[in-house]
Amino acid sequence: TGIAVLAGVVCRADPRDAELLRLPSMGLESAQLEFTIESWGGVVAHDGNGVFVRNTLEERLDSAEAELRRQIAELVPGLAGHADPRGAS
Repeated sequence: TGIAVLAGVVCRADPRDAELLRLPSMGLESAQLEFTIESWGGVVAHDGNGVFVRNTLEERLDSAEAELRRQIAELVPGLAGHADPRGAS
């Protein structure tokens, strides 16, 4: 199972997610849970050896933004081929 991998891992989440993340079905029993970040959802995990995983909704949206903009530009007539006015690609 993935639980053995989580031994020694610290998962930080928003306090509003505490009840959900403590459910046995989440598989986080071996992780140390800290509710010290402000997030729309998800966790920031680290293993103490410099490995960080930021799996929050904000990070996922940031990662998806360029692709979502491309897809929207394809759907909206007149947007395809126009540069992003903010300078982002």
